Amino acid sequence: MTIALGEIIQVTYQMAMAGQLVENVIHYREIPLVTTPAQRADAAEKYWTAIAPMVSVHVSFTQMIIKQLTPIVFDEQIVAPVSTGSGTLSEDAVNNTVALILTKRTGVAGKDHRGRLYIAGIGIGMNSGDENRLNGFGVGLANTAKAAILTALGPTGTDTHLQFGLYSRLLGGTHPYTVSGWQQVTALDLQVILGNQRRRRVGVGA
Repeated sequence: MTIALGEIIQVTYQMAMAGQLVENVIHYREIPLVTTPAQRADAAEKYWTAIAPMVSVHVSFTQMIIKQLTPIVFDEQIVAPVSTGSGTLSEDAVNNTVALILTKRTGVAGKDHRGRLYIAGIGIGMNSGDENRLNGFGVGLANTAKAAILTALGPTGTDTHLQFGLYSRLLGGTHPYTVSGWQQVTALDLQVILGNQRRRRVGVGA
């Protein structure tokens, strides 16, 4: 298992579907003590590469807003995707008020040590009728995507610059941010029932 030693890097992923903006915020930590802006952007885009096969081709991956949070908050780096500009699933997307849910696990018991990742824009063919529940096709694509996220960015991931995790003041983090509030994500659990999207406060839970 690779131990991340560097600073916390926050990435806000912005996607556009049906004229609306959808965002995901993920907290990574640098694996080495220092990374370059180009290395961060390359690593962060691997998340989009992992989820693209289950996201509708009508959903655009517009930009990533990358910000170093520790030891102080730095300026934002706004980056357009290089290799993954949209989802690749050739069908319409589900209503963007609902999303696929992956529960982030850290290997430590307690709700303070887990979070949720809401992924919008999944293909409508993944949904079981009007039930907002994944069918067998959807479960297969989602399981492939979650495995790809961890293969690239997890504790033993192939990327050598950023590691996927979560941040919370409940873990020991403070405001401004401190590295003690970050934990690596060791597993992602798929929720078969789709969830309602809602705004989540950065730095609380997920």
